[in-house]
Amino acid sequence: MILDEIEKYYFRHNYQNEVGMILEISKDTFHKMQKEDKQMIKLGNPDENGELKPMLNSQVFVVDTDDFKWAWKKRF
Repeated sequence: MILDEIEKYYFRHNYQNEVGMILEISKDTFHKMQKEDKQMIKLGNPDENGELKPMLNSQVFVVDTDDFKWAWKKRF
C-alpha cells in the first residue's frame, strides 16, 4: 500500500528527528490511497490550499502534479 511505503520511508530516513518535514502527495496518488486504505477516509479531503490533516506529525499537501507520486520535503 502507498501509505505503508510513505511511513517506511519516513522512519527509514529518520524524519521523525527532523523539524519542518512535509509530505506532498499527487492528486492521483491521493485518490489511489483513498481506495486502498480506509485510514485515508479519516483524513478527509484537502482544503482550498491542498492541505490534509497531519500525518506522522507532519503537514500533508495534495498537489496538482504528474511529476511524482509522493515526496517528503523539508519546509523552510
